[in-house]
Amino acid sequence: MSVYDVVINSLARTGLVMTLNTFLPIEYIDYAGTNILKDTYVSADRFFKIDAQTTGGGTTMTCEEVLKSVLNIFSACITQQDGQWWLYRPNDLTNNVTFIDNTLNTTFTKGLYKKVGSQIDNYYPHHCNGNQQIETKGAISAYRLNYKYGFKRGELSNPSLNHDSSLIFDNWTKSPYLAGITLINDPLDTAGLKMISPFIYDANAFTKILTSENVNLLAGSQIDIAFDFETFTGEEVEYFFIVIRSDGYWLDNNGVWQNSIETIHKREFGIGTFSWIMKAESVPSDCAVKIEIYNTQSFFEDDAIAEIKSCQIINNFNYDGKIGEFHTVSRLVAPSSIVKENQEVYNGDSIGDIFEGAIYKEDQTTLTTIWTRIGYVEEKPILRISAEDDLRIQQKPIKVFTGDFDGYLPYLSIIEINNIVGKFMFIEYSYDTDSNITSGKLQQFYTNEVTDLEYLLSYDYGNTVKPSIRS
Repeated sequence: MSVYDVVINSLARTGLVMTLNTFLPIEYIDYAGTNILKDTYVSADRFFKIDAQTTGGGTTMTCEEVLKSVLNIFSACITQQDGQWWLYRPNDLTNNVTFIDNTLNTTFTKGLYKKVGSQIDNYYPHHCNGNQQIETKGAISAYRLNYKYGFKRGELSNPSLNHDSSLIFDNWTKSPYLAGITLINDPLDTAGLKMISPFIYDANAFTKILTSENVNLLAGSQIDIAFDFETFTGEEVEYFFIVIRSDGYWLDNNGVWQNSIETIHKREFGIGTFSWIMKAESVPSDCAVKIEIYNTQSFFEDDAIAEIKSCQIINNFNYDGKIGEFHTVSRLVAPSSIVKENQEVYNGDSIGDIFEGAIYKEDQTTLTTIWTRIGYVEEKPILRISAEDDLRIQQKPIKVFTGDFDGYLPYLSIIEINNIVGKFMFIEYSYDTDSNITSGKLQQFYTNEVTDLEYLLSYDYGNTVKPSIRS
């Protein structure tokens, strides 16, 4: 699912159907497109919160949690204004910003600059009601983003063998040569692979029917192959499979990888449903693995009807006990004693697609690893950029202005306040249409680069602590 679809589907829960305008001047290396939000993909399964390997349990994230996690990755925020949604990176805002209209797939420039002051100085909008206040907040010296991997519970994208009325199976390749094989096409059942199991009693007389997609494994990965069967008629039915690695090894019936062709097979007795898990030994090097499904055979005097209901590869790779990453950024010369609270995100650049939280490029297959802000010469993980953004935007002590203005000020504005140095944006906001009064809290922000940022990547083993400040 594209990040755009994640955002739109989350916003749909508000009941407001509006155009989403986006300003995200950031891209992964080698990106040649024009809309990074639509050309970046994540797994929707990641938003079912299971942070470590487990066989059950978990909680579906709320739409707010999903939005916050996705926006944090890009250092972005979202607001509603003028009957439209606006998603943008505050760090990169200028007086005039080019947005993408994601409904029309066009771009347009929006002016954001506003200047306010006192009525006596002839400003409009201007201060009113005599309730203006200014406070100062310290700069941020350190910040940490915690990326929770989310281990995949299964690697095959269609383990239930879902298919259409022509027996075309998503993410499986059906053999064009099925002479002598009778597949059962039940129009009321579009899952599973059901077939006639002929009485052959010949373990070498089998035909390949389906081949799975490739599953990439890292060195040291240990997989389980999980099957569910159902026998409808017959006394004894045997199920046959081949599990093959891309480096030329086959799995035998004892779970050992051999350098010659081997089958794994399971014989079931009687009518009913059965489950089987074949444990394979660890793979010694990076490779891909796939499953081939062959015809079943009856070992009684009559043909039988049998079904393979599901077939899944479960990756038990534990990644040395790591469940996530910490992306920590700090200032070499601390401007304050302030450490921003850690934040969790559920997606990030990944070394392999064993993680639900992996981010994919526009081909939906290639993993992202390195990103850059448009207009900058850099190659960094996206979560490093995101963490650094927080220190950049509050790199010095900032002013927070509170008060009322006579006149309308849009929430999405870059505001200059007469006689106060700096650029401001709203962080709290209301507008009274009857009195034409805008009330709010505006916070100063910085967009210039910081040269003394220190970055540290460390791993999450289940213990989370705030970063410390360099003394």
